[in-house]
Amino acid sequence: MADFNGDGKLDLAVANHGDDTVSVLSGDGHGAFLDAVAHATGHQPIALATGDFNGDGRPDLVVANNGSHSVSVLLGKGKGKFGKAVHFPVGKSPVAVAVGDLNRDGKQDVLVADNEGGSLSVLLGNGDGTFQAATAIPWGNGPSG
Repeated sequence: MADFNGDGKLDLAVANHGDDTVSVLSGDGHGAFLDAVAHATGHQPIALATGDFNGDGRPDLVVANNGSHSVSVLLGKGKGKFGKAVHFPVGKSPVAVAVGDLNRDGKQDVLVADNEGGSLSVLLGNGDGTFQAATAIPWGNGPSG
């Protein structure tokens, strides 16, 4: 959840595993949501997180794509709109994703649990909405979250 449209109310983003999209639903501030707007992702999105990957103050999305062994980054354009997904390869069958400044450089990074790959993928952010190539950290059988 984040305020994707800038109206001061929390909105909801949901990964749609069956149709390769993420839906964004604008919150009305009273616990209900308006109609979903779908945005294309990679194959079989399963998890997502928000961050500000390009430093513009707008929430962006990162989506773990279980079927395409990648994450999709959708940069927020404000008013609930997002740019076209950019895909970054990670380990086999990503199932969870988290965002944080892992190397303390002031830029948002992405950490991905690669379930079948038995690893965690670390993508260091460049601060402009792009990421360095993933580095795999061996983690054992089936990391999931």
